[in-house]
Amino acid sequence: MSDSRTEPGACTPRWKRVLLKLSGEAFGGSSGVIDWPSVERIARDVQEAAERGVELGIVIGGGNIWRGKPAAQQGMDRATADYAGMVATVINALCLQDALETLGLDTRVQTAIEMREVAEPFIQRRAVRHLEKGRVVIFAVCPPGELPLSSQSGSDQSQGVAYARLAHTGCRLWLRKKRSQAESDDRAAAIASGAS
Repeated sequence: MSDSRTEPGACTPRWKRVLLKLSGEAFGGSSGVIDWPSVERIARDVQEAAERGVELGIVIGGGNIWRGKPAAQQGMDRATADYAGMVATVINALCLQDALETLGLDTRVQTAIEMREVAEPFIQRRAVRHLEKGRVVIFAVCPPGELPLSSQSGSDQSQGVAYARLAHTGCRLWLRKKRSQAESDDRAAAIASGAS
């Protein structure tokens, strides 16, 4: 991968450091839990921004794999259900990391749940240093105690993670992607035809 940040005439990004919040739905697509073409499409979009010199942090949701609130409503202990959701965010983070690294981008996955074999622990200074070195940092799980697990839905928790990472890493812009591109295209077509 060429480093367009140093090439003459390269486009100067308006925002130096950006946090992208991806819901699990963005990974699901139409084919189920993880739709690989959706993951690859997201990876190509991230690559395009990174090649323009944007430092990218990404907060990942896990709702395409697991949702803690419905599991708790069916009788599962709420804290345990939420921990399972946290593991789902790590699964999505690892999928995105693989897609990004296939494109030649240096990435790091950071999580507050200790999983040293697959992800780094979240350390604010380390995250900022990775961003400064041009690495894409994928944040999978919020540190315990940062958000009250029992009072927030999965969506609220991952949004809270995004706010926290925005503050922790000095990002100046927060972008959000909730639906997969196919779902967004289908919704746009339905709205255009007056069906929605």
